Amino acid sequence: MQANSALFLGVLLFGLSLGACTHVEPAADAHNSRNSLDWAGSYHAVLPCADCEGIDTTLTLNDDLSYQITTQYLGKHEDKFRKSGRFSWNEAGSAIVLHDYAAGPDHYQVGENHLRVLDKQGQRIDSRVSDYILHKQAMQENSAADALAQAGHWRLVELMGKSLETGRSDSEASAKAPTLKFDVASSRISGFSGCNRYSGQYALGAGQRLRFSGIAATQMACLDTTVESEYLKSLNMTDSYYLVGNRLQLNRARMRTLAVFEAVSDQP
Repeated sequence: MQANSALFLGVLLFGLSLGACTHVEPAADAHNSRNSLDWAGSYHAVLPCADCEGIDTTLTLNDDLSYQITTQYLGKHEDKFRKSGRFSWNEAGSAIVLHDYAAGPDHYQVGENHLRVLDKQGQRIDSRVSDYILHKQAMQENSAADALAQAGHWRLVELMGKSLETGRSDSEASAKAPTLKFDVASSRISGFSGCNRYSGQYALGAGQRLRFSGIAATQMACLDTTVESEYLKSLNMTDSYYLVGNRLQLNRARMRTLAVFEAVSDQP
């Protein structure tokens, strides 16, 4: 009996040691947002609001897994609301959740230089992508201006939610589409508005703020000035922008996306 017990104990200990030796830890070099992105920092956006012009939001994530969030309800309250706490990552290392924060979104997908707002279940919100993205505030105004200017000209492809290319050939759409150019040295803009040439000034601010002023256009007579009128109106309404790759988006908190451009380098 003692021999059988000793044999059983030996087999048991061998099995446990074998299991310990064959246990596979997650790969240390598996890439995810948490270990491969420089995610710590401050992020900003004006998020959609049901009964105000927008929720001006700044969220700061720290390396020690603490956060600070500041919100202001534009057009409704002058006060800024601040909250600090802790956050944690999901198992995939791709998203975070803010602890003890019930005043607004608490789930965010972490991407390169941006946070995407998720719903309370950690799922994407079915809306325009740009409406729910906070951008990292790493870019100073001068570098932001350089980024806007380096494309050469921007060609309008969407205005007030409608594509300008519908029902037109590529060459016709390109020839009649309004354009926009930034001059960093003079802080001025210029371009073609669909019939006339125009020019004006621009000013950049923190949190991807952008405003145009003093816009003036030539007075050529055209048969259809609908696009031109709407385009110039959108410039005067712009208060922020979103730039990624070769696409530039002009926004206003209340009216969401006003105009979308693509970068071109062959415009006059």
